[in-house]
Amino acid sequence: MKVVVATKNPDKIPEIEAVLTAVLPDVEIVRDAEFPDVDETGTTLEENALLKAHSAAAATGYPSIGDDTGLEVDALDGRPGVHTARFSGPDATYASNREKLLADLTGAADRTARVRTAVAFGEPGGGEIVGA
Repeated sequence: MKVVVATKNPDKIPEIEAVLTAVLPDVEIVRDAEFPDVDETGTTLEENALLKAHSAAAATGYPSIGDDTGLEVDALDGRPGVHTARFSGPDATYASNREKLLADLTGAADRTARVRTAVAFGEPGGGEIVGA
């Protein structure tokens, strides 16, 4: 089976490939596939993962895997969540996001947080599977 990993991040492809080949030894990642960037307009990690998977599947004709990852902080009611990469604004950097997060957590006794990833499988005909 051939699949496209719907990411422009080259570091993610080997990570996803390692997991896929462990459970599906015959899977082949299509590495030269062209697909558009996707505006992550979903309100959940699952929605954004599906947007990416369906967009790449439609563009390439191959089943595709999309993902989205977010930091969920209990004291901030799950924020930044889907906005993790842009938490401090449209021109966010790792440093500015960290500064905003620490500022928002000022006085918070409980700083429990998790990094959560949602993964979606989308087929060119519209079929889908999503999990987190």
